[in-house]
Amino acid sequence: MDRPKWVTAVGIAGIVLGALGLIVSAQSFMLPGELAYQKANFEKILKGSEARHSHTCCKHAAAQPSPFTQTSGCAVRKPARTIPFASPEFIMMKLWEAPDWFEPWCNVAGTMGLIVSALYIFASINMLRSRVRAVRRFYWAAGANGLFYLINGIVTLIASPLAGIYSAQWGMASFGLNAVLIITAAYSDKQATH
Repeated sequence: MDRPKWVTAVGIAGIVLGALGLIVSAQSFMLPGELAYQKANFEKILKGSEARHSHTCCKHAAAQPSPFTQTSGCAVRKPARTIPFASPEFIMMKLWEAPDWFEPWCNVAGTMGLIVSALYIFASINMLRSRVRAVRRFYWAAGANGLFYLINGIVTLIASPLAGIYSAQWGMASFGLNAVLIITAAYSDKQATH
């Protein structure tokens, strides 16, 4: 059976997007651990920065005594360090934080993403094999895949802005590419799959 070129193109693109969805879903399980690791690193940087600033500040105060130098601490400070939330390290540390509900969400979203992506691959393979009702299954699978990754990207962006940028970009790209594939399949000749 000779199938049209659009069936081949849409089917292969669906398999590729489904495989990428499997990778993104597997990465979703590791995201809470990655966030905790990055937050710990930024906490170390922040503590080291404060310790370095405190050490150099007190050395400066001891070398040049003045009526403004305090004996219990350092009076000479940089303005950005007087307000702790104004430091770049503190801001970066806060961007890596995630709420308590984020880890269970990642586990559920990762599992759901694996299922949705596997169904998407299955529907794309059925489309390549010119099965009965394959186009309708492809519509549902592509729509569910694009919508799921868009919602997952938005939730991840809300939970953790810095880590959510990647997830939101994948969600928007997945939604857009799936919309293009659905439109292509809808406006093309579907006689090969019926």
